[in-house]
Amino acid sequence: MSAAETEERSQTEAISESRQAGEADEKINKKISGIERQLKDLASQLEQVLASDMPDAAKEELASGIKKKIDELLGQLQALKTANQAGQDARADASGN
Repeated sequence: MSAAETEERSQTEAISESRQAGEADEKINKKISGIERQLKDLASQLEQVLASDMPDAAKEELASGIKKKIDELLGQLQALKTANQAGQDARADASGN
């Protein structure tokens, strides 16, 4: 294989890897957006529960369940954001930036 062919193959592989990385970023960003939307909805639900005139015991039980879901989603969100940043950092290092 000539040097020109090797260089062309290398460039083709780099483009393919870049495209795959972009698609992975897009999937992660969609997941992040979905989780952020769920968090917003849960925060609204929590607000409604706390403002309701239901008995305190029922209110506390519902609020506790919502808070637990929020905590789980926050953990997922942080993990996705960390993975997304790590991928961006790795690509920046690979490209020499």
